[in-house]
Amino acid sequence: MLDSVVPTNGPEPFGIPSLEAISSVLAELCSAHACAAITSNPLADIARLTAQLRKHALGGSAYDGAGRRHSVTLNELGLLDILEAGDLNPALRALLPAAVQSALHHNPDPLLRLHLLSEGLIPTVPISPRVEESSGGIDEALFVTTTCEETPFPWQRAGSPATRLAEAVAFLRAQQSTVFYPFDSSTALGNSLVGDCAGWPDASPAPPAPVAPPDVPTLIFSGGQDLRTPTSNARAVAALIPDAQLEIVPFTGHSVLGSDFSGCAARALAAFFEDAPVEPCGSTTDRFAPTPITPSELAYVHSPRGLAGKPGRTLTTVLDALVDLNRLVTAATLQADQSLPSGSSFGGLHGGYARLTTTAVTLRDFTFVPGVELSGTFPVKNGQLQTATIRISGRDASGGTVRIGSGARVSGMLAGKRFDLDLAKVKLSSASGAGAWPAHRVTLPHPGLIEAPPSRVR
Repeated sequence: MLDSVVPTNGPEPFGIPSLEAISSVLAELCSAHACAAITSNPLADIARLTAQLRKHALGGSAYDGAGRRHSVTLNELGLLDILEAGDLNPALRALLPAAVQSALHHNPDPLLRLHLLSEGLIPTVPISPRVEESSGGIDEALFVTTTCEETPFPWQRAGSPATRLAEAVAFLRAQQSTVFYPFDSSTALGNSLVGDCAGWPDASPAPPAPVAPPDVPTLIFSGGQDLRTPTSNARAVAALIPDAQLEIVPFTGHSVLGSDFSGCAARALAAFFEDAPVEPCGSTTDRFAPTPITPSELAYVHSPRGLAGKPGRTLTTVLDALVDLNRLVTAATLQADQSLPSGSSFGGLHGGYARLTTTAVTLRDFTFVPGVELSGTFPVKNGQLQTATIRISGRDASGGTVRIGSGARVSGMLAGKRFDLDLAKVKLSSASGAGAWPAHRVTLPHPGLIEAPPSRVR
């Protein structure tokens, strides 16, 4: 059984197959009109943004877990990093199309926050005085050594560093520009280890020519959303093994058995080792559908039926902010690949912060849409959010209170207007049916995402 494979002669040194796979990955992400309310062409959006980033980096703001503002920038390599991080974190990829659209319309902060998420810099976590090295991490020295010794770089192993670099650049220039789209050859070069490996001494002989894999029954898994080891790799390896079966799992990234939410891979694995037919995955629902575009101001938010005007837009913004926090917690947890420690805190997109513990979720001027601030505390009991009254303020908001919890209704008073509405009738942002994870009726924080304070940070 092979999961997320590379070619038998090793990975292509410039990641060209990964760049070529971006188109199909985005097409699957936006299939069934999932991006209809966001964009008609997410690939072209990234190409357009990349062209801008080649001229100057994207700049904007992000807020840390104490509500402090920081200046953040993003270049085209950072944008590619976000795409690649989505291989292991479907929440990041779901947030990307709308964040790119926002950046193209002069609202860079959603994409900059996504970049920080992909780098593991969100949330702010409590620091223990005793820190241990994890034994489960990547051995970077071993990785670079193996890469520099064994990758089939397009150069003479006996050449000088300058000669090697010149040969690598010549190889890139000989490629058709379309293979790098929506990026370019300079991005492929900068994202590779060519610069690190050009001066490698190559103390050992060149690796031997690859031989055919053994002719034995083989099951190969490939994620339809995998950019690190794209499906083109899996097809090439499967073609070398007469008895190979290829199972492509939709809406799943790298390391299929560890990231498939559908159960298709587990069923295929069981069938394979029971010597039963391995069935294709078939129709699968994307559990992390693309999310709607973030409103850049209150005027772009819908009023719910039963509460018109500015108070209604304020209420929708409050609910949007809570959904955004829930998605942020989900994305950060997937990125960390473990429950977040009690006391983790998240900056609002436009200010303030939210602090999550095992007993409470505390908001302090938490701001998702500029000018609308949320403050208050949700008690948490047995991992479930309890009903609380949240104070609403800010220069653009209809001030007042909103009472909300795990129930099906939301009530309160905004700008002197009392309301009591069914949550199901409130249309969040410009979702138009897309981006339903997690629904605003899901408890916050998401069950199981907050753990008791650890004795030490691992």
